[in-house]
Amino acid sequence: MAEEQLHRTPRVDNIKIVPHPRNAGRKRTQYCSYESYTTQLPKQKRKRVDQDTDQAPSTGENVPSTKQDDSYGPDFPWTPFNSRIDFEFAQLMQSANLNESKINEFIAMVFKILAAPRQFSLLDARQVKETWKSATDRYGQGLEHADVRATYKGEDIVFPLWRIKCWDWVRSLLHDPGLKDEFRWDAERLFRHNGQDFERFINEPWMANRWWEIQVGSLPSSLPQRDGEPAAPFCVIFYADKTKLSTMGTKKGYPVYLRCGNLPAPIRNGEGLGGGRMVGLIPIVPEDNDKSGKKPFVDFKRIVWHACIAEILESLRQFSQFGYPYMCSDGIQRWLYPVILILSGDFEEQCVMAAIRGIGSGFLCPVCLASSGEMLALEHASELRSTENMKKIYDNAEEEPTAAEREKDLKAAGLRRNVFWSIPFSDPYAILSWDRLHTYHSGLFRKHVLKEFLQILKDPATGSGTQRRALSSHMPRWRDLAHFTHISDFNEYCDGRKYEDPSKVPTSRPCSYSSPIIIFASHCIFPESNERGYQWLILACSYLELDMWSSLRNHTTSTIRMGRQELRQFDREAKAYTEVHPAKRWDFPKAHSHAHLFDDIENKGSTINFNTKYSEKKHKSQKQKYALTNFKDVEKQVSQHDSQMEREREAEVSVDLDSEVEEGLTATIANPDSLGSRWVTAGSGSRILLSGAAQEVVPEYQGAFNNLPAKLTLKMRADRSIRGRTWSVSKDTLVCRIERVTKYQVAKAVYSSLEDSQTAADFIRANHSFHGRPRYDCALFNAGGGEYTIGRVISILGVPDNEGVERQYALVIPFDLPVLHTADQVPNLDRGANLRFKYLRSRKAEKSIVVAIEHIVRGALMVPDWGSLFRDQYIVMDVVDADFFLRMRLQGLGDFLVSDGSLK
Repeated sequence: MAEEQLHRTPRVDNIKIVPHPRNAGRKRTQYCSYESYTTQLPKQKRKRVDQDTDQAPSTGENVPSTKQDDSYGPDFPWTPFNSRIDFEFAQLMQSANLNESKINEFIAMVFKILAAPRQFSLLDARQVKETWKSATDRYGQGLEHADVRATYKGEDIVFPLWRIKCWDWVRSLLHDPGLKDEFRWDAERLFRHNGQDFERFINEPWMANRWWEIQVGSLPSSLPQRDGEPAAPFCVIFYADKTKLSTMGTKKGYPVYLRCGNLPAPIRNGEGLGGGRMVGLIPIVPEDNDKSGKKPFVDFKRIVWHACIAEILESLRQFSQFGYPYMCSDGIQRWLYPVILILSGDFEEQCVMAAIRGIGSGFLCPVCLASSGEMLALEHASELRSTENMKKIYDNAEEEPTAAEREKDLKAAGLRRNVFWSIPFSDPYAILSWDRLHTYHSGLFRKHVLKEFLQILKDPATGSGTQRRALSSHMPRWRDLAHFTHISDFNEYCDGRKYEDPSKVPTSRPCSYSSPIIIFASHCIFPESNERGYQWLILACSYLELDMWSSLRNHTTSTIRMGRQELRQFDREAKAYTEVHPAKRWDFPKAHSHAHLFDDIENKGSTINFNTKYSEKKHKSQKQKYALTNFKDVEKQVSQHDSQMEREREAEVSVDLDSEVEEGLTATIANPDSLGSRWVTAGSGSRILLSGAAQEVVPEYQGAFNNLPAKLTLKMRADRSIRGRTWSVSKDTLVCRIERVTKYQVAKAVYSSLEDSQTAADFIRANHSFHGRPRYDCALFNAGGGEYTIGRVISILGVPDNEGVERQYALVIPFDLPVLHTADQVPNLDRGANLRFKYLRSRKAEKSIVVAIEHIVRGALMVPDWGSLFRDQYIVMDVVDADFFLRMRLQGLGDFLVSDGSLK
């Protein structure tokens, strides 16, 4: 559809792109179809093949058989390996602790060397080390040493800092040919038609408000113009945090990572080209027992930190004032100004970044001036901190005649001097960003919501141990969720990412506390008479809703509005919990911090732009570098290994660009839910007799195979025009003609996620023994006419038609019976209404239906409703991922689910 027509008659999902006012002369408002709009993604790359040699055999192909050669008798000590060299090679792989993928890569490299032996010239470790050193010197020195001085009680102390000049990092990105077409320089506002009007949506930083304000000039000052040439921000995402390098935690490191906000999230959050870069190793100030916790020493550590950051960011600070002319890949010369757009860190690190006193001061929040008694008052916004008002307080305090009076004024605001004050457009209080990992998963959930749950379970009146073990052992599994063996494990994990799943799904086996966990398994053991447990359920439900809203990678005006509503709901439920259990209060900083969550999304984009999860993952590489040292002068050796790894990555990318054909990723699917889609495929099949299809099926589902030939016959006749192709059906029915079919154990459903329009996939299994236990997953089906149903997939069959073409069908038990509202069901249904559950009832297995797999939209997770008197009642677990969550909330999928038994 032409752009002019899209403007006049917009359709649902059409995109409108509004450039910022300074680009009005060069750009105009654009319209495009949803199918043609994609957010830039990193390119797929093919494996390099040397042009002067034959292609090396890929892993698993053309590899000599591992079957033992008959020429080697059983008396050989290396049996069952084919030869001694095979045994020694396998022993080397074992001792190196390589995983399966690395072993495959190593073996593939061996075959590559055998195919071109003259191209391999490395002799020993020394030569490898010296060659890497030459490569490092050729591409730059990497981290360099600098001295940072600070005074403590009149003593001048020197600390070693390892850092690179950040401007060198900027230039390396700007000049990299692999990234030249990936940069976004101008702010823009995007809108998507929702059927009634264009609604704004936000995901990347350049779509959010702060970038717009910096470039447009609604801030106190704006980016200047140079001789009419456009100005653009080079947006930096800053992260710093300590990490344990040694296994026992006795040695720590303090890396600083930078990412480029002008690059799309898949690139800047990745590990490859354009990903995060370590630009410094901050020295950790030694802390003696007589100094620990003392105010002068705490102040001194903050002074050292800010002095180190000033040294690291010095080259950026200079260019942030004067700009840097650069000819961009679009042929436009721009003046680029480095701007710190986002500060990412946990609460403790944010207090350091904001240079506030944190715990013990009158104002605990690094973003606003909420007092310690207003931490839970989320509905009443407090005055925001800013460089302007904080510098004013600091300057006024400096004019006080005595140190005691200065300290009194600064303590009242919880304030210290801040290095970010000197960098234009980098107000530290505005760029500090909410962190989902530490605030929710390892903070609010782990230390408060989960802790309260475990305490409530200690009450003997809270269900029986047998009941809780039964619920836990029958909890269904899901591909993208971790499964915990014991509840006690939760308190032992130090990685906050492990707490993202238990907040949604309970343990899959009996645990040491003999109890299931979290809403979908525990709701039935908390009756309304248990005030604390019941209120905990409602509070935990609100937390789950908030966590889902915060996780979205694509936000609209509607999702932000609904998220803010849930934030107010959580505030009310937390206060209600304190009323029934006064010993627990929720007025602590992490419970307050999400008051700024949706402001951050509006100003900086979705939370993946400032979640510490992606930088925390890089700590693993620091531990690996530490393990390569001799544990002396660790910072120097770690910096050298880091430089080598960066050169390795740059060299690898250069080689790839020189020899590969880049391929783009298809980012969207035009109509993923339409009938006849070929995005559903079956796999792991085997030929069987149709009469034996019910074999190896658990007894409770064997009834689904009753009259299967007749069901297939009727379905194939009804669907003979599916996928636009017709076939003839014998008048004497297909029953006598179908003898052998293919039985598949998995169906892969690929769909366009409602969250961010990117492709996602669910694997729907119908397997009697998947990792030692039966697995019959559920799926969402398009029933036609705007209606949907959820059903349990019992079998996936490939059936030949009269022309010999295989048609693939799923044998399904639908959840489409009306939910019974008997008198003894009312308490459970009322509890479900308070927890916002969607109830569905399953048919009996004998009432199964046959559905073409093209009708599968995606997977669905159904949890048994153990609070119901009827064993056929289930709960739709709609927080399993963002796509299903939004289908239920925005599209009102629950209203379109068939629940009257009318599905044929």
